[in-house]
Amino acid sequence: MSSKELKDIERSLIKKFRGEIWAKFVQAVDDYKLINEGDKVAVCMSGGKDSFLMAKLFQELKKHWLVKFDLVFLCMNPGYNEVNKSKIIENANYLDIPLEMFETSIFDSVNNIEDSPCYICARMRRGYLYREAKKRGCNKIALGHHFDDVIETTLMSMLYGSQVQTMVPKIISSNVSGMELIRPMIKIKEEDIIRWSNYNGLEFINCACKMTEKKLDEDKDQGKRKEIKNLIKKLKEVYPIVDINIFKSMENVNLNMVLGYKDDNTKYNFLDIYNANKNISDYNYNDALSRQIALIGLEKQEKIKNSKVLIFGLGGVGSYALEAIVRSGVGEVGIVDNDCLSVSNLNRQLIATLPNIGKKKIDVCEDRIKSINPNCIVKKWDNFVLNNSNEIFDFKYYDYVIDCIDTVSGKIDIITSCTNLGVKVISSMGTARKMDPTKLEITDIYKTQNCPLAKVMRHELKKRGVKELKVVYSKEDPIINEDTQVLGSVSFVPSVAGLYIASYVINDIVK
Repeated sequence: MSSKELKDIERSLIKKFRGEIWAKFVQAVDDYKLINEGDKVAVCMSGGKDSFLMAKLFQELKKHWLVKFDLVFLCMNPGYNEVNKSKIIENANYLDIPLEMFETSIFDSVNNIEDSPCYICARMRRGYLYREAKKRGCNKIALGHHFDDVIETTLMSMLYGSQVQTMVPKIISSNVSGMELIRPMIKIKEEDIIRWSNYNGLEFINCACKMTEKKLDEDKDQGKRKEIKNLIKKLKEVYPIVDINIFKSMENVNLNMVLGYKDDNTKYNFLDIYNANKNISDYNYNDALSRQIALIGLEKQEKIKNSKVLIFGLGGVGSYALEAIVRSGVGEVGIVDNDCLSVSNLNRQLIATLPNIGKKKIDVCEDRIKSINPNCIVKKWDNFVLNNSNEIFDFKYYDYVIDCIDTVSGKIDIITSCTNLGVKVISSMGTARKMDPTKLEITDIYKTQNCPLAKVMRHELKKRGVKELKVVYSKEDPIINEDTQVLGSVSFVPSVAGLYIASYVINDIVK
């Protein structure tokens, strides 16, 4: 047992080991969005150094993190001998970790399995942990896999499994509904975990299964991992950051330069990738616009191709405006939004799909633009606009500016900046609390009615000397639901408003 007081052990995490351990833990939680408001996380305790460190890190995170979440410290006894079981409980008490232990007989179940018993044991343990966590109202389980586990798994999958895969920061459970597995220690090196443990005089159990007790540690999985660990150690003697590069390689997979890849349902080979890229290189967007060219003629289409449009706000109105602008063949677009997609966006925003939840809108929009017209130049800004837009954006570079943001101060700033510079601008008024898209129209701001946002905008713009402004707005009386403060909205009003804006801009460009 360590001679250090608990407060000194805890302080060492955020003082002496701040860079190597604490900062990397926080970085992983933040980078990979591992903890959300209201989460209840089952911190899974095996009894070893990794899981105990993870438990202490979670306790510190709960003290300092802005997001509120709950913890359960869950320890499964798969058949530990009394010495190991007592050691786990002793360490938990000393480190002030309120351990909840439950019993299983997994060690007995896998004791006679000859082919990869460690793999079978790990799968069974995870299943039990999911179920016990679910019983306690948890929606996530946290495992203590660290940086070295990731890079060893990466090389094992390549050298022994003929595939490229690794341990990922989080996984949605396919067997237990509403449960997710997270790995918050994925950026922490094992050598730093050992240093922290030794510095504080802490002793933890190692693998405590009956296979180890019998000295039968020649299991294939464990033997392979030991080989890989030794290989990485030798490589680091020649090139010290080889382990970091292995980790980063899994963040920089170039699908255009691999012989094949697969997702959950489909396998793609090199020729699939090659032919897809060939189609893009041979691509002429005028072929895609043949129907539009037949309508407006090649000369007007060239005007559209040579135009530049800047769009603020990529929500219900802005996403549809952008879509139509891009499909019309505009040669360059600027997109501005600092928001991420959420579940509540699914009912009305073009780019909102379940796989995109949590992603930056500007990133999703850029991918979508390139999937429609690879030749379109995209510039993007992750900005929340309030009152300094002219310091950030070169409005005069663009032929048209489209304002689809919600904040009054930001809208006024964009509009006045464009007006003062003589740049064409069109603005979206309120589309919330409206149900009839046929009541939408484009007119001057000073001719609007029945729109609370337009009323505020008229007053503010008049004070600033803005004499005219094209807007899309709805004449429909707002629908007020007194049971909620949420601004209700449907799919077919914001989308039509966005398409109206795009139609006005394109027609103005070609006239």
